[in-house]
Amino acid sequence: MRFLLQHLKKYVIPAKAGIQRRASARHKSLYCHRLFNFSAFYARYRSRWIPAFAGMTIAFIKTPHFLMLFLALCFLPITVSAADAVSGEVIRLEDGREVRLIGIKADSDAAKTRLQSLINGKKFLLESAGNDRYGRVAADVYAGTDKIWLQGALLRDGLSFVYPPTGSEPHLDDLLKAEHEARQAKRGIWAKAAYADLPAAEEDKIHYGSFAFVSGKVVKAERIKNFVYLNFGSDWRTDFTVAIAAHDLHFFRKADRDPLELEGKTIRVRGWVKRNFGPMITVTHPAQMEVLAESFPLPLRERK
Repeated sequence: MRFLLQHLKKYVIPAKAGIQRRASARHKSLYCHRLFNFSAFYARYRSRWIPAFAGMTIAFIKTPHFLMLFLALCFLPITVSAADAVSGEVIRLEDGREVRLIGIKADSDAAKTRLQSLINGKKFLLESAGNDRYGRVAADVYAGTDKIWLQGALLRDGLSFVYPPTGSEPHLDDLLKAEHEARQAKRGIWAKAAYADLPAAEEDKIHYGSFAFVSGKVVKAERIKNFVYLNFGSDWRTDFTVAIAAHDLHFFRKADRDPLELEGKTIRVRGWVKRNFGPMITVTHPAQMEVLAESFPLPLRERK
């Protein structure tokens, strides 16, 4: 403090009695300007204070306390009230905003009716993961004092499926386990032929432009330039194929799974079908594929 006061005296100009008694408007302006010369003061101390302040800020950012504070502010669950169910996967809040249940697809009337019954007269806890491309809040939603997880309820009832599993879903493992439970019990949509696995060997049944579940044995797995291809037949020009871009392989490495090791195994893959000579699904995350030969077909990702 003494150091600061000593140097402040160099920039604080004492008022002069003559200027105070008789001074023109110009002199008053000059006096007020020189009373505290901030520019000179800043030039004097910026080399000391600014680096010190910046250093303390960077040191705080690197601490776990800052990370916890940042996550708490960005992803803090909030309690809201809903007006109605727009569809089986979207609810409208009282303030007009729409919330999409992240990670699932449920577009049937039965799913909408079930969702409406789950939200009637209840408040909700939202764990937001940001907004989707339509500006809707994408979140995991928990209803009522019992905190019923809406995504899990719809999946276990067989009224929805995991869509699309990009790996960004906060509770992806729980979503897939709930879907697997309903699929094994043939509840809801899983009792319908429309949601049955399409055989990879019958490429004429795999329709372009549709979201499909396709299962079959991988005949050949190989990497060609910037893609890994899983071929389900002897002729890649006409048979069903799975393509994985090289820039997405880091997801498989993180899960300690090598797509090239799938040769000879029977798998299920989900995704949008496009035409690339024959039908093809592009896989961007290992959660889009399951090894059916395993006792419990979890996705191709790290087991817990």
